[in-house]
Amino acid sequence: MKKFTLLIALILLSTFTTKAQETIHYYDDFRYAGNSGYTGFATYDPNNKGLGAFITRVDGVPSDESTELGTSVLGYTRPTNNFGSRTDVRQPRSIKLSGNEAGENYEGVSWAVMDAFDISGLSNLFVSFASRNQYHEGADNDPFKVLIAKNYTDGTTPVEGSGSGEFVDITAAIKSANPNFGNDGNWTLTTLNLSTYIGDSGSDKFTLAFQFEFHNEGAFSSTNNRNGNWSISDVKFFSDASLAINRLDKDSFSIYPNPVRDQIYINNLKNIQIKSIDLLDIHSKSVYQSKKTAIIDMKAFAKGIYILKITSMTNAILTKKIIVP
Repeated sequence: MKKFTLLIALILLSTFTTKAQETIHYYDDFRYAGNSGYTGFATYDPNNKGLGAFITRVDGVPSDESTELGTSVLGYTRPTNNFGSRTDVRQPRSIKLSGNEAGENYEGVSWAVMDAFDISGLSNLFVSFASRNQYHEGADNDPFKVLIAKNYTDGTTPVEGSGSGEFVDITAAIKSANPNFGNDGNWTLTTLNLSTYIGDSGSDKFTLAFQFEFHNEGAFSSTNNRNGNWSISDVKFFSDASLAINRLDKDSFSIYPNPVRDQIYINNLKNIQIKSIDLLDIHSKSVYQSKKTAIIDMKAFAKGIYILKITSMTNAILTKKIIVP
């Protein structure tokens, strides 16, 4: 019994320590439609419903430790004040992206784009957010995506693509991080490690977006043909001091070409002593490893996004996103 009690105490202490070492960089309660940490867009609206039909702010939010101690969805107590573009006293709401109303399925694509901020000088970066989908009954898939962009200018109409300022779909990584993501009717919390984007060009204007696509196919039915809605709340960008990484200077290596179809070349420009070179897939699984800089034959790898991780003998790390088109 004493061993069990000690184990519980250590777990609680570890949890407290982790929270104490957390630094919040951005957090907004979505209280206001404007100047509230995000901007809404309707990039496809053939029936001219207007953005207000697609995105609303509602009072329903998931529980935190102040309301359901030890059993809350968030697992932490919301901060008293917002962080980032606004620092006023928090009054939490959630964003609801809707695909229907009043017996009608909508046709459209809506976005909620978070304000861009500078992550280039951070040692690590995580994002957590709560999400919930509801009232989806047999209709079209209604794809919901989570995307990131670098070099994004706030207020610019979002475009999905691979160019500067364009948004890249990372939903597959979200689903891997949280198998409950998308469960109907229940708030779920997703936490994702975004540290691999810190050293990228354009990371001084980094942002996250949520996109909901919906279609009007056939007569609306609340039992077998109803577009759903998605709610988002408590988007929090943070670093954990206990996970700080000693980073290699990105100019220490020349890595090309990228995107790559055949071979990728890694030139050690400053003669760094290498411990390992790893190529990680989107699920952070190593699919290639070497102990020296080399030419990596990429022809055997499936199309997708990979992370090249170079670790020095002093455990300093350089990461770079590799695209196989």
